[in-house]
Amino acid sequence: MKNNVNALMLLLLFISAFAVGCTFNAEYRKVGNLKLCIENECNTLDENPNMVKKEELLEDLYSLLNVNEGETIIPCWGNPETKECKGRMKEFVQGGPIPGVVFIKSIWRTDAKRNKERSEITFNEKESASWMGIPIMASGKGKLMVRDPNNVRLQSGNKGVALGFIPGGAEKKLAIDYIDFDKGILGGELDVDSGGFLAKGFAWGYALYQFPMTGKSLYSARGPKRKYMAAANTRSTQPVAKATSGTKEPLVMMPIRLSGVDAGYSGPMEAALVNSLQAKYQVFSGEQVHKKVREIFTREAKATEVGKECDETRCMQDIAIAFQTELIATAQVMKNSGGYIIALSIRNIFDDTSVYSNSIPCKGCDEFQVIDRLKIMTGL
Repeated sequence: MKNNVNALMLLLLFISAFAVGCTFNAEYRKVGNLKLCIENECNTLDENPNMVKKEELLEDLYSLLNVNEGETIIPCWGNPETKECKGRMKEFVQGGPIPGVVFIKSIWRTDAKRNKERSEITFNEKESASWMGIPIMASGKGKLMVRDPNNVRLQSGNKGVALGFIPGGAEKKLAIDYIDFDKGILGGELDVDSGGFLAKGFAWGYALYQFPMTGKSLYSARGPKRKYMAAANTRSTQPVAKATSGTKEPLVMMPIRLSGVDAGYSGPMEAALVNSLQAKYQVFSGEQVHKKVREIFTREAKATEVGKECDETRCMQDIAIAFQTELIATAQVMKNSGGYIIALSIRNIFDDTSVYSNSIPCKGCDEFQVIDRLKIMTGL
């Protein structure tokens, strides 16, 4: 009986937290001093007031949205100085006496339409989120406005449901002060407002939106004239493993760990495991992943104070963001006197939850038999 009461209270709190019909009051917290990066060169408007015209910036942003039509955009809270992600985007919701956290996972934008007279771009938006482990899918409309190069704003309003019938809604306003066409990133101060009967949700801070397809623009040698190179768009991470077709969830395969095993077997063993994972996942692996791992862990080590340990969780989250996913797979092959132990773990690095975990012995095996076991490790 007690469990039933608790479940009912949780459901009522959730409904009150996300009930639609209320007025949202998100605000633009800061606008100004735009930093614009094109072709690996970054400038701010205070350094170069004539570096871009309003019409040109609108055109480039429109092209960036077009090349990312339906692609997965990853939002995060970021550092306004370094323009790097600090952690997953989340919003606090107070439902009566019990607080909860909404995690915003992914965003998709489609049907971008440009209005040159109003100097704005409208689009449709879908969003994937979760509240206390309950998945939420929301949809709505958004608008990107270029009032002048130092006044670029984005706003969106979404309504959605959880558990198939519980409604919810939120408003977001982003005052953009950072646009990087090379890396496909928009950044700025974000204000989020949501709520309903007996509940209120809010969040604010510096936000970064990572687009998977980057937009490259070129300035001419003199003057503000530019040419937008839509054909030159490439994925910002350039993963070595080609994305598989369909709706498979993306996953990053970390470099396989070997203990007591000749390092020369790392490539064949990792390839065998990737072959098994590809039955279910869109797998990113190989040298591009290895390079990104070295880059991020080296950067974190340099930023860590002497005598303190590096934040491995933050590094893993940065790796996941770089490849537009939440799932990280780690594997280890350990050799002992009787054979081998093979272990595989897949985790959602942001929820800190286990998606898959398995450990199997391979008694009396040699390296070739271990490779065969890795091919069927996941049982997919």
